[in-house]
Amino acid sequence: GLENVLSGMLPRFTLEYPCEIPEGNRWFKMEVIPMAGKEGGAIVAHSDINERKQAQCLLAWEKSALESIASKAPPDQVMDGLMRGLELQIPRALCSMLLLDADGKHLHLGAAPSLPEDYNRAVDGIAIGTGVGSCGTAAHEKREVIVSDISSDPLWTDYREFALGHGLHACWSTPIYCSQGEILGTLAIYHREPHHPVAGELEVIERAVHVISIAIERQKT
Repeated sequence: GLENVLSGMLPRFTLEYPCEIPEGNRWFKMEVIPMAGKEGGAIVAHSDINERKQAQCLLAWEKSALESIASKAPPDQVMDGLMRGLELQIPRALCSMLLLDADGKHLHLGAAPSLPEDYNRAVDGIAIGTGVGSCGTAAHEKREVIVSDISSDPLWTDYREFALGHGLHACWSTPIYCSQGEILGTLAIYHREPHHPVAGELEVIERAVHVISIAIERQKT
């Protein structure tokens, strides 16, 4: 792009590109603009467009998710697709959805395509309660639970070794509510290393929970 602008083949050049950082990819925009005058040359400017790019990606996921929910695809396929799509919005995330049983006391597996099968089998049917990891606590206390480091958080005392043994080191859980305000289940975001959510990730979770609630309610009709 720079060579083409300097040679006069292009009036200007623009490129959007991801740059890998420890937290994941961050998006930038490069612009090459020719300088006026006999000596030529060009100005190369790089701009941080990460927030705009993330917003575009999230909007695209929401659109795709709603189309999937409205389709005639099997429910399991829809839910797995929602989790995999959400994982693309949060770097290195492993997403899980648990549904609250009719008794209001147990959670069973809704979708967790990227988590180990042994782990999914173990949490399927778990009783909710304070200290029952992130999801059991979130469903029982009806609040968002952010555990940035499973190895030291008291909510994971009884399940710590099991989670760490499967390579899971962080878990954020958010209750999923229906349109009438009752809890349908929980959305969990796992990481394979200790990690605290940043503002952008919390926004993704908030919007994702709304979409997932629509999917759950549609399956019940």
